[in-house]
Parts: sequence; structure tokens; C-alpha cells
Amino acid sequence: MIPVSAARPYLTLLVARCRQETQYRAAALFGMATQLFWGLVRIAIFTAFLKAGANRSSMNLTQTITYLWLVQGMIRVMPWSVDADIRNLVREGTVVYELLRPIDLYLSWYMRAFARHAIPTVMRAIPLFVAAVLLFHMQLPLTVAAGALFATAVVLALLLAAAMSTLMSISLLFTLSGDGIQRIVPAIANFASGLLIPLSFLPTTLQHILRVLPFRDLIDTPARLYIGQIGAPEAAAAFAQTVLWTAALALFGRFLVLRASKRMVVHGG
Repeated sequence: MIPVSAARPYLTLLVARCRQETQYRAAALFGMATQLFWGLVRIAIFTAFLKAGANRSSMNLTQTITYLWLVQGMIRVMPWSVDADIRNLVREGTVVYELLRPIDLYLSWYMRAFARHAIPTVMRAIPLFVAAVLLFHMQLPLTVAAGALFATAVVLALLLAAAMSTLMSISLLFTLSGDGIQRIVPAIANFASGLLIPLSFLPTTLQHILRVLPFRDLIDTPARLYIGQIGAPEAAAAFAQTVLWTAALALFGRFLVLRASKRMVVHGG
């Protein structure tokens, strides 16, 4: 067990980053409005698709509408970009000061990433879900257990997303610009997570492939738990997979930090 004194710097950093993220209330409000608009557009498209009799999915219309609203609410869970502050640290060479501090570089960056995903998600998702339930035919969880499983899955998804984002930030120690990773990871994650198309609409063979990848646990797993397509027995296996992927990505990230710290060259000095 980690001593409280050892964990305090990281908890302090997490709280500070959370407070910083809560300052962007206007951005969250306009972001929610944008997601509300695109949610209605996507629902219109899928409604027309399903009513045309082209449904090959295991979800009915009500479940599909609810799934799409959940996607819109959890959109900030996605690991889309490298932390701008960390990019500046690397480009300016001041990242060496981060290495000299008596704290673990990986954990400090991980806490930053977690706050960057968690706070915007909460600030946007809650009002969007309220509006969608009251006005736009989003259904509530069928049972209290389904709601609890969904909440658990979202927390695990945030932990997984933070591990992915931290790994993207660590890649700056090797590539400097980070432009490549910022194009590759979001392109894969958007498709493989169910953000663009609910995974149950995809061919069965492709679903089996995506099921073992970590991206599914960012969006599809929480959403399917919410609508009741994944029950408690399957939820345990899904949660275990999320935890294993998070741990694997975290260990790989720590390995890369150690390797980078031994070979880092700061330009100009």
C-alpha cells in the first residue's frame, strides 16, 4: 500500500488540475451545445437507417438513440491530443526540470491526463444527459444495477484514457513534435471505440477483433452496460480487461520514461 505522504504530491497535483479544468465552464457549455446538435443529427441518420429496415444490429431504435446520446456525453473521454503544456515543456527543453523534481514523472503526467479527461466529461455529460432524457427520448438505465455498472465502467474508461493520453505525451520525448501520434491514435480510437458507429452495427468478425482491443472500453462497453446489453457476469470480464489494459499501458509508459531519461538530449545545451 502506498503511504499517504508519498501519494500526497500526486493527489495535490490532481486536485490542482481539476480546479484548473473547472474554470472552463463556458467552453463546457458551448461544447455541450455542439454535442447536442450533432447528437440530433446522428440520431436522425440512424433513425432513418433503422426505419428503412436495414438493421443488422442487436440494438433496437430506443437503445440506439440512447447509445448515441451516451457517446455524445462521453466524447471527452477519448484520447485525442497530447497535453499542450507537456508539448511546450519538451519543445523548450524545460522538461529536464520535471526529471529533477523528487516526484515520479509518469504519475505526475498521468494525474494531469486524468483530470483533463474526467472534469470536462462530468461538466458536459451531466447536463447533456438531463436534456436528452427530458427532451430527446434517451432512456434511463433499466435497473439500478445497470446504472451502477455504467458508472463503474465510466470511471475505468477515464483511467484507461488517462493511460493512453499519458503514453501519447511520453512519445514527445522521442518524436518532439507529436504530430504523428496525434493523427494515428484518434483515427483508430474513434472507429474502434464505437464513437463513429456503434460496434454492434459492424460485421461480427470485426466485432470479435475489436473486442480484445482497449478502445472498446472507452465508449462501447459503458454504453452497452447502460442499455442492458451487457449483464453483470459479462461486466466482470469487461472490467477485468479494462484494468489489464490500463496496467499494461501504464507499465509500458513507465518503461519509456526510464528509457527516455537515460538518452534525452536537450537542444542547445
